[in-house]
Amino acid sequence: MTWKDSGEMHPKKSSPPWRVEKKIEEALKKTLEKLKCKGWHIPSSLPPLQTTRLKGKGDFTSNLPFLISSLNSLPPQKASQAIQEEISLPQQEITVEAAGGYLNFSLTPSCLYRVAREILQQGESFPLLNTGEGKKVQVEFVSANPTGPLHVGHGRGASLGSALTHLLKKVGYQVESEYYVNNVGRQIALLGESLALRLKEIEGEKIEWGKDHYKGEYLKNMAEKYFTQLKEKKDDANFLGKFAAEKLLKEIKEDLKSFEVEIDSYTFEDSLYQQGKVEEAIEELKKKGAVYEKDGAWWLASTRFGDEKDRVVIRKDGRPTYLASDIAYHREKFRKGYEIIVDIWGADHHGYVKRLKSALQFLGLPVPGTSGRKLESDFSANGKPG
Repeated sequence: MTWKDSGEMHPKKSSPPWRVEKKIEEALKKTLEKLKCKGWHIPSSLPPLQTTRLKGKGDFTSNLPFLISSLNSLPPQKASQAIQEEISLPQQEITVEAAGGYLNFSLTPSCLYRVAREILQQGESFPLLNTGEGKKVQVEFVSANPTGPLHVGHGRGASLGSALTHLLKKVGYQVESEYYVNNVGRQIALLGESLALRLKEIEGEKIEWGKDHYKGEYLKNMAEKYFTQLKEKKDDANFLGKFAAEKLLKEIKEDLKSFEVEIDSYTFEDSLYQQGKVEEAIEELKKKGAVYEKDGAWWLASTRFGDEKDRVVIRKDGRPTYLASDIAYHREKFRKGYEIIVDIWGADHHGYVKRLKSALQFLGLPVPGTSGRKLESDFSANGKPG
């Protein structure tokens, strides 16, 4: 509902409150066109509207008169008065005052009452927005390795990702939250070895820890809890690594649930290998001349796109690196047709950005600064990025 000047209600659908600033900006643009037609010099772009900080100086302010006065060699007050005379605003909602080189805009009590009424009517659904217009968005966050429990650093990524997901949904985007699970490679092998050592420790064997083993109490507790089930597997590090990763991921999911963080889908790294996606991605990079062979390994020529050095994607022994599977993972993201892809990465993975962007550019996929769909990135203290 909106209100007429008389204060009577009429059935016309009210403009949402966040449109007030847009109304002012549109009015200023039209005013500039009027001044231009009269021979005034006008700026190429409109300065951003600011929230007024001083009490009694309106709700919004613009320094546009300063720009006009500079371009036309006029006093700022004369420029602001000229704009005030030309501008057309719905007076029942917004009033304008010329103050030196500023224009101060005030929302009328009628406008504020209308906004308050709309908030009460919509309740928790306020504000109703459709900025996203149903565009598909994927937000990947947390993605902590299943080699240990979540810590407070992961909480930042979980909070940020969850909040962003809810905000995007609120403004009309079709959002899917995702957790990428690194469940293959050296880290899982070390996890299995570490659990094996804990099992042997329970049996009284003298054990020796390697510098990269996981020595946390959580694996000691796991060994004690599942000792009867696992004691016959104490020499099978491969089995133990998968077992521990599954149990830890279950705990991670429970922690996220207790933190009221919802994840729509989980993508497992091993699925990319099982489906041949990693091999496909590397072969495509080879065809595009993005990788080259040196010293028995295959290297991504990421320095061509600003990385500090080229990166190995296939080791000498033929094993792909994490980068190889991450490239394949993001290749699949784009294939799913997301309009926007958001990655919330670990604070210690700043250097990872350029190498992944390089691979995506080689594959012809859009990254920040290019047209079309975009790959956004942020950093939070979590596990290895996806």
